[in-house]
Amino acid sequence: MEALYTKLVQANENINVPVDEFIKELLNSIESVFNDSLNISMTFDIESFDPDTSKMFPLGMIINELVTNSIQHGYNEKSSMNIYLSLKKLKALFSCR
Repeated sequence: MEALYTKLVQANENINVPVDEFIKELLNSIESVFNDSLNISMTFDIESFDPDTSKMFPLGMIINELVTNSIQHGYNEKSSMNIYLSLKKLKALFSCR
């Protein structure tokens, strides 16, 4: 969440924050929190674009919830987990898989 907050402050200060950089940093932060004790890897395919800064916070929160809930509720200690995130811009909408 600290990475999310830092990037949002930069966005509000009109510092250009590409969405791919923002999301990759967020995912790396989440991975580092859980990876100390769990066997989790993350793969991402994130298109580079500059969204309206008003969309960055909700987008970051949604992705944070998707990933952390996947780990908390879907992880099986007997196996490894791979999380794949794809984010593309489709006209005025986002596609997240």
